[in-house]
Amino acid sequence: MSRRLFDSADLLPRFESSLRGLPDGEPGAVVACSGGPDSMALLDLAHRSGRFSRVYAVHVDHGLRGRASRGDARFVRKECARRSVPVRVVRVPVRSYSRRRGEGIEASARALRYRVLARSARRWKCPLVLTGHTLNDQAETFFMNLLRGSGPTGLRAIRSQGTWPGSGGAGLQVVRPLLEFSRKEILSYVRLRRIPYRTDSSNRSPAFLRNRIRPLIRRLERETPGFLDRLGQTARLQGDEEDYWLGARAEWERLFSGLQEVERGPEEGWMDRPRRPVVKLDFRRFLRYHRAVQRRILRQVLGLADFSNIEGFRHFLTDSFPGNRWVFPNGWRAERNVAHVTIFPLADKKKDPRSPGLRPVPVSVETRSLKKRPSRWPHRQDRRAVVDADRLVGPLRVGRWEPGDRFRPLGLDGHKKLQDFFVDRKVPAPVRRRIPIVSDREKIVWIVGHEISDWVKVDRSTRRFLELTLPEGDAESDAS
Repeated sequence: MSRRLFDSADLLPRFESSLRGLPDGEPGAVVACSGGPDSMALLDLAHRSGRFSRVYAVHVDHGLRGRASRGDARFVRKECARRSVPVRVVRVPVRSYSRRRGEGIEASARALRYRVLARSARRWKCPLVLTGHTLNDQAETFFMNLLRGSGPTGLRAIRSQGTWPGSGGAGLQVVRPLLEFSRKEILSYVRLRRIPYRTDSSNRSPAFLRNRIRPLIRRLERETPGFLDRLGQTARLQGDEEDYWLGARAEWERLFSGLQEVERGPEEGWMDRPRRPVVKLDFRRFLRYHRAVQRRILRQVLGLADFSNIEGFRHFLTDSFPGNRWVFPNGWRAERNVAHVTIFPLADKKKDPRSPGLRPVPVSVETRSLKKRPSRWPHRQDRRAVVDADRLVGPLRVGRWEPGDRFRPLGLDGHKKLQDFFVDRKVPAPVRRRIPIVSDREKIVWIVGHEISDWVKVDRSTRRFLELTLPEGDAESDAS
């Protein structure tokens, strides 16, 4: 609804308008409350609104800022008590979770936060969880996804209403009623209502990409007034487009046999599931679709995300591809005959299906975070390499290469089979079998003693550096 219909600085009418489409019957709602201006405005609006029969608050203490984190928790308790809003404060072990799962701090904090919110909503029997994402958050997410090379699904950014973003929230709905409100409007509202709030110092840290994007967005809004509104409209249009295409997935799945054996969520691809059967693709019918539709089929049905993987697999399906076998970065492979492409796991069914197809070996790689940019970047040193830590996905593992494994060498805009890489480097066949290969959850990271992947190379944009070292005694011959 247009902002011109609401002249008052009071955001309540627009807030209630944003709740259209929710279930009838004045359901209970859980408000995610960090104590910042966005969540405090959300708590106040939800409490004032007659749309909810009950309002609860949940504060998740990530324990990342020491005394300040504990102060946030006390503040939220006090403000909720003043409003007679039941509140639950939960402290979560973000750092240990991050180390254990091999994920970044932000991703780990988000996963634990939503886990607490889901458990709280179930405890209070509330079907709705409200979060304080604003139009500025929408713009930041849009740009972050754009910089990461996201496709159309990522460019829809944040949805105003949606299913639970993760496990453990079946039947719950996430609602973001402030998504059309700018941060400037939120700050005006909390001043108007004299609502106290806390300031998170980590929001100014340049260590996080989101924080580095914020000054750019503020500048664009100053130089082109209305920029935030137009970007929000673009994200909504993109979201509607994605919802439409999602409805076509049932038709596309008829190109495959075996997909019906897997239960998936409405936006999950076949490769997103931990247990996946062998499937066959009628690739001749597939190739009759326009290439834009082909890409959507591979994203939405199979769950492929990376553009180079999508384009590589599309090329594999054509007659011009030199060979009848394709290996996915997650370790599964495809084989093509005259009529079909069969997709199935590699021989070792016990390995993590999300990882490259490597045979585990009794070799370890030591890792060390570097506090500053190294004076030189050892891309090719025998026992040491430095990589961009923010480009790693999940924990690192060490293994041996298998036929069909692919790698992106430094400076190459594409992939090369490891066998071809070794032939080009004149590495004897007996030696190849003993070379440790370091991979993350999605790709090969380092061919020890030879080269790191172009995906993880250190460049001028790198903010976090990770040093990888093969300890003495774990040489090629020792590890065989």
